[in-house]
Amino acid sequence: MKQVRVPWGEERSRFTVMYEALILDWLRHASIAGVAEMMGLSWDEVDGVMSRGVERGLRRRRVEAPERLGVDETSFQKRHEYVTVVNDLEGRVLHVSEGHGKEALREFYEQFEGEELGGVKTVAMDMWEPYIQVTEAYVPQGAEKIAFDKFHVASHLGEAIDRVRRQEQRKLPGEDYPYDVARRPLSHTNS
Repeated sequence: MKQVRVPWGEERSRFTVMYEALILDWLRHASIAGVAEMMGLSWDEVDGVMSRGVERGLRRRRVEAPERLGVDETSFQKRHEYVTVVNDLEGRVLHVSEGHGKEALREFYEQFEGEELGGVKTVAMDMWEPYIQVTEAYVPQGAEKIAFDKFHVASHLGEAIDRVRRQEQRKLPGEDYPYDVARRPLSHTNS
């Protein structure tokens, strides 16, 4: 058996390019199962079209280092498996890798050559030391370009305030002290 390449179809696909484009367009609005039912196809056929579309897109894509990066990890499943996600703060995901250590972020930075990362102005991230170290190593003046996300900053600030409050509470005198913690006079009853 001999296969011939044709301009209206892709290798190993029994659908035309236009039909696959229609399926991909519908996948923006519905699940694989929904599109399969609507188009009279199997789940596997629609998944195959989607996989080929993703492969084509990834082959054409050239990631450029944006001015504003976001780095975060997310866990999935109950076993706390992590992935590192890098995006361009405009919402476009640029990189996803397994784990949340140095290697996971290093994979992203190492795809760039020379001074390509010199144009990065801000890297928003949480206060995860491996991400900080790798960013400082790869992004020129990386330490000055890191912006910690407000949720982690607020969390650390709340913990610091609580530590100081507990230390101050221990320093307060005993029962004969005429003020409570809020510095209001205590009422005394004379018996």
